[in-house]
Amino acid sequence: MVVKTRPHPIRIYSANTSELATGDQLPAGVIAEILPSGQMARLAAEGADAGQVVEVDVPLVPVPASRYGDLEHLPEPAPEPWYAVPRLTTLAAAGREDRLRPQEQVHNAQGTVVGCRAFGTIGPL
Repeated sequence: MVVKTRPHPIRIYSANTSELATGDQLPAGVIAEILPSGQMARLAAEGADAGQVVEVDVPLVPVPASRYGDLEHLPEPAPEPWYAVPRLTTLAAAGREDRLRPQEQVHNAQGTVVGCRAFGTIGPL
């Protein structure tokens, strides 16, 4: 069993779905959908100040420094279930074999991620 720890579902596409799925391939390629569980495993975010200002294609854009705290709301490791978590949470929990992150993403014609074809883990760093 996979427990989804974010507020949106994860759609799992068949392995033969292309990275850029369009038209009929979007609904037809879905082989499973994992709905949100209501749990919200994540890293605590600390306030960020404006940081440095850099010159980019638009004039003077602030670049705030993100700071993250402790991992929140991820239960202790157990043989079951698996937890589908964001990539940053997966990195913070490196070495835990019970958390998964979406991998091999599928995008729609506008470039928005609509699902994945696999899950991945991150071993000990």
